[in-house]
Amino acid sequence: MDTPRTCPQNSRDAWQRDSVAASLAAMPLLFAGPSELHVTARRIRDHAVDLRHRAALLCASAENVHWRSPAADSFRARVSDVASRMRVAARDLELSADSLDRHARRVSHALASAEHAVVRAVEFVAL
Repeated sequence: MDTPRTCPQNSRDAWQRDSVAASLAAMPLLFAGPSELHVTARRIRDHAVDLRHRAALLCASAENVHWRSPAADSFRARVSDVASRMRVAARDLELSADSLDRHARRVSHALASAEHAVVRAVEFVAL
């Protein structure tokens, strides 16, 4: 009789809880100024670097195992696939950080334009 595998479900549940928590934590970004947006982009880039580093460690660890057999080769191939997906996720994080930086620059420009418009309006009313 096979025992039920609870680890993947527990892992999936934890991921879902973490995703909801991350979404709620990101809500203040909707009202953040350009400097806060740039700081968040930097943090996202740091996560991408960490993810790439972990992918490299994972591959190195799998290659350093002294287990030789067809099953070992299959295991290493799967580890390589996971590491590849981790690198893709890191690239996606960097693309997201770039988008956030672009958005921050647009917000900064919009704030400067609004400030300029207010100054002009005040000058006009003062005439």
